[in-house]
Amino acid sequence: MIWGYIGHEGAGKSAAMCYFDLLHIAKGGGLFTFPGFEVFNPNITLDDGNHPRLGKSIDMKEFIFSFSDEQKLRNVFVSMDEIQNFFGSDKYMTMYNSLITKYSMQRRKLNFGINYTVQSWNWIDPRLRQLTHFLTVCKDLSRTPWGKEAGLKRGQLIDLVTYDCKGFITGEEWAPLKHFNLNILPVRDWYDSYSTVDPLESFRKLVIKKPEDILDMREGMPRFNPLDDSPLENVPDDVREISQENNARILSKLEEQVDPATLIQVSKALRKVNAK
Repeated sequence: MIWGYIGHEGAGKSAAMCYFDLLHIAKGGGLFTFPGFEVFNPNITLDDGNHPRLGKSIDMKEFIFSFSDEQKLRNVFVSMDEIQNFFGSDKYMTMYNSLITKYSMQRRKLNFGINYTVQSWNWIDPRLRQLTHFLTVCKDLSRTPWGKEAGLKRGQLIDLVTYDCKGFITGEEWAPLKHFNLNILPVRDWYDSYSTVDPLESFRKLVIKKPEDILDMREGMPRFNPLDDSPLENVPDDVREISQENNARILSKLEEQVDPATLIQVSKALRKVNAK
């Protein structure tokens, strides 16, 4: 299940997500949290004065690595507060977004869920929008005419309207589900969403070294992964040593003629040739 919580700043999105995270934990489920959001038990104080965490803190890299061990994700909720910091629409073409989308498509097979909060629907990667099952619109009732008349304080009572994005429950896409009000005062001590997230984290780049299958059709019968056609493949060792000495002399002459950056590039290229 992929569940989103949307609303303006201070609408109670993080509190609503924490509430459902706690329900999941109470039923025996696990929890992963991304930077900027933590869930803990305020009723227990450790020797260091902190409260025990109820979820494991991970980042995007650890999340991807966890797919190598499916047991780590079974019956686990992955909660991302302000998801645009990690999985935003502005990073649509990045390898991180592409990988998370592919893994999310297999979410049902692995039996894990994703919870996220966001202020604008357009900030989310469009592929994740299509994968979202439920979207809860959050609103702080203290800002409404009724809330002001009742003397509600900010962050006390929030209005939640959930929509069935895919129609799994109602049979109709984007049909409204249960509408209820949530008193978040008892929940506020169970989470922390005030930690800052380094903006540079969103510029982290993932590079994948891909395996290659070469189909050689030059000899009539197609064959995969033909032998290297490099002319240096069968070079005798004595000739190779002479070539390496020549390369060393070339680099020595270039030291006084080119800048260090270019010299390093030439040196790397020659090492690749010698390694063949």
